[in-house]
This record gives sequence, C-alpha cells and structure tokens, in this order.
Amino acid sequence: MEKVVCSCGHSVCYISIYWKSRQHRFFRYYVDSELFDYKRALKQLAEMNLAIEKRIFNPIDWATQAIVERKFEHQVDRWLNQKKEEMETGERAHETVKTYRSYINNHFIEFFKGWDVREIRYEQLENFKDFLGRRVSINTRKRIVGALHAFFKWMWRKGIITELPVWPIVEGEDVVKTAINYASQVKILTLLPNDHRDIYEFGFETGLRPNELCAIQVGDIDIVDGRALIQHGYSGTKFQNKTKGKNKKWIPLSNRAYQIAINNSKDKLPQAFLFTHPKTGQG
Repeated sequence: MEKVVCSCGHSVCYISIYWKSRQHRFFRYYVDSELFDYKRALKQLAEMNLAIEKRIFNPIDWATQAIVERKFEHQVDRWLNQKKEEMETGERAHETVKTYRSYINNHFIEFFKGWDVREIRYEQLENFKDFLGRRVSINTRKRIVGALHAFFKWMWRKGIITELPVWPIVEGEDVVKTAINYASQVKILTLLPNDHRDIYEFGFETGLRPNELCAIQVGDIDIVDGRALIQHGYSGTKFQNKTKGKNKKWIPLSNRAYQIAINNSKDKLPQAFLFTHPKTGQG
C-alpha cells in the first residue's frame, strides 16, 4: 500500500514482518488499538524499525493483547490490586490504599485513560500536573503526583516500562503550619467539656498522633514504671496492631498524663481502650 487509499479501494491496511523464521501481521495501532490507516501504519512501522535497530524488538510487544494490557487503566488497576493485597497482609495501611483509589478514580483515569504506559513521557506528565493545578491545592497536587510516581516506579521494577520518564516537580506551598503557644493551649483546654477533656490533655502531655492516641489500650499502660507502650494505631477507621512508624515504643508519662491514665483505667480489662466516648462507651 503506497497511498492513503489502496488501489483496491480500502483505507485499512496491516503491517507484515518476517522475523526469526516466522511471519507476523499487525492490524492495530499500538497507541489506541484502532485499526491502521496508512499514516498510522507508517508511524508504527518506523517505531518497529527503531526497536529492531536497538535490538529490543519483540513481536509479542506489538500484538493486540499486549497493547491492551499496556493501557494505563489496565496497569493502574493491577497496581491498586497489589496494594490491596499488601493491605490484607498488613504491609500497607488501609487509608493509604483508600487514598490511592481516590486519586485513580478522580484524576489519573480522567487524564490518562487509553494511553499506552510506554508512551507517557515528561510532556504528558507536565500537562497532568497543570491539569491538577486547576482542580486541587498545591500540597494535594504534590501528593497526587507523588502517588503517580510510585505507580511508574512499580511498572519499571516489573519491566512493564524500560525506563522512568523525567519527573515534573510541583513547586510552592499553600499550607502554613504554625504551633500554638502554651497559654493558648491552656485556654483551649478550659473551653473543652469536662467529659471530653482527658484524651485531649493526654495528647498534649504525650505528643502522640491522634491515630495512636485513640488506639491506646489499658494493657499498654505500665503503672509501676509510669510509662505507656505505643503499639497500636488507626488507619482511617480501621484499628491496626501497629503504628504509623511500624515500631513499638515506650514513652514516659508526665505526672498529669500518669494521673489521667490511672483515672481512665479503673474497672477496665487490659484489652479495653483507655479512652472511651462518655456517651457511647466505645473507643
């Protein structure tokens, strides 16, 4: 076929390659899996010739099934399923997997659906970063781009892509964190209802993360030595037998934290939560 339309009148064509004693025919464009027209067949043939020159050509990589499997939505689904398996075995936090799923459904698929992952380069990634800029804050943009980077590193380790593209950098900061002074902390404590004050004050005294604070059990308190073992945490609403840092650690209790722990341990079994809601009795 030498023109846009063959002498027989057809506009659809195919590529035929004789490779290692076998004849191979290719009917679909590797980018979108659509049937070839003359222009796209020429472009793919050039790509195939380049792969042959680099000695990395494999007919299987250009087969229709392989093209479908390299679609972004297929590979990102595989990645998420692996993260779910890691969650089930305790290697990955429930909240992390939930966040990844949100990024995929709300951002990744909308922008990259239909793309062959091998064709995504710096230009597309930079455009994706700009696409996010119209939807989310800078800090959220950093987290989403970081999650996408983790996905691409997974594909690279799996051999799905042969190299990692140059990665765009999200510049700037739009969230400023400031610490409140001691006087402000004391004032806030006086505004808290008495029934709810203990868990907040214990948090002030120990500096624990909220997900660790809510997960402390009575058995984690060492009354004799005045210390607490931090070994549990929450990922979203899921209780886990590990902390964010995945390490058990003993922390000393101040006099006030010790007294709060004593008061909240009364008449409770070791596996009960140290802090429970005064109305529901739940952790």
